[in-house]
Amino acid sequence: MRNILIAVFALVLVSSLAHAQLASQAASALYTVEVIGNLAVAANDGEVTALSPGFTYTVNPDAAGAFGGSGAPVTPQITGNEGATPMEIDVTADAGTAVQITFELPTVLTGQGVGGALKCSFGAQSLYYAETGMLLNPAVPNVLTSGMGGAGAYTLFLGITVVVPANTATDIYQGVVSCTASITGL
Repeated sequence: MRNILIAVFALVLVSSLAHAQLASQAASALYTVEVIGNLAVAANDGEVTALSPGFTYTVNPDAAGAFGGSGAPVTPQITGNEGATPMEIDVTADAGTAVQITFELPTVLTGQGVGGALKCSFGAQSLYYAETGMLLNPAVPNVLTSGMGGAGAYTLFLGITVVVPANTATDIYQGVVSCTASITGL
């Protein structure tokens, strides 16, 4: 009987210890880190005018021809009235700052009236880095270091290729290009 009482007492003791609560406390604090530097990105609309149905047009991002560009703003020239201004992206950052430039590019331009849509694309060399003369691929992230030539600002020009089928209605066609500039520190 004594062994049974000891076993019952041990069982009650183990059961009581299992329900015992230990005292606990928690504390938290906010860690604040200040990073200095400046970054700004601004974009100016691009425009292509007087295109004829039945052709595929390409806007030259180096329209001035300064670094091997054709010098023509848009090719081909069918009527001689075709014109273009490539989209301009201005980036400002502290000199020596690595900035990643990423684009979201449309694949269609939508008509504002009855025109429907036009297919568009951006070639592997349709982004022109004016300060260096480099042609870049806007479909992939590009890391550029500000301060080329001693300045903390640089300008990018974005060309486009537009397919205008023979049955295209007269209309204004538009598509949104988004550009994100992020300081990478890399």
